[in-house]
Amino acid sequence: MNELVKLLRYNTDSTLVSLGCGAGWWEVQLMHQKPAKKLILIDPNPNVLNAEDLQETWDYFENLHHKPLFTSIDFRLESAEKTSIQDQEADVIVLFNSFHEFEHREIAAKEMYRICKPGGQILIEEELASTKNQKHEDCGKPLFLAQELISLLEHAGFHFHSKTKKDEKASYLRFEK
Repeated sequence: MNELVKLLRYNTDSTLVSLGCGAGWWEVQLMHQKPAKKLILIDPNPNVLNAEDLQETWDYFENLHHKPLFTSIDFRLESAEKTSIQDQEADVIVLFNSFHEFEHREIAAKEMYRICKPGGQILIEEELASTKNQKHEDCGKPLFLAQELISLLEHAGFHFHSKTKKDEKASYLRFEK
């Protein structure tokens, strides 16, 4: 989490959006490490993103850190390909191990471009393929080669900024609009 906090550039007045967030565990934890004004969580699955589980996550991190969280959190049961987020609303968009699961990746990349503010950033944490046609061992969906992911986001209009190794499998890729 410390490496992630160093990579993300935003201030306390920022709006962060997480696409394919699941239960929002990483995002709520991030808000305790580096608060923002607003966090919008997007996932189409109500079994993982719901008020009860989000409240449990919120309570867990408030108890862990012994301090209240002042970030406003909104969650929406939507696909990453078509969100209800306003044009240029997001200062930062994060995707934690989710982009490879999207059905229509090119459409999702264009949607990210639509909702990202000029000068905003995208941070994608993904397990990257070491060989073509490699599948994610948990979900069985195809993984990106690093250059495939970079090309996809550049084609949507973003500028590749950096790639940072997270661990033996995953990397952080940072883009700017």
